[in-house]
Amino acid sequence: MAERYTTILDPRTGTVLAHTPIAAESAEGLPKGTTISYQAWAPEAGGIGDRPERPRGCRLSDHPIP
Repeated sequence: MAERYTTILDPRTGTVLAHTPIAAESAEGLPKGTTISYQAWAPEAGGIGDRPERPRGCRLSDHPIP
């Protein structure tokens, strides 16, 4: 099954807040666009492990997410 990934960044700091793989095509029992899993990070939650680093060269875009 093909997947695409959505990463949500804090627009002020660029900090990764969430990471979500989404089905890029339909598969048996899983329609295209279905969220497969979801990971979110919140500093106030504490003790959640290391937050992933922002990809090198990553910057805000005016393009909408398809």
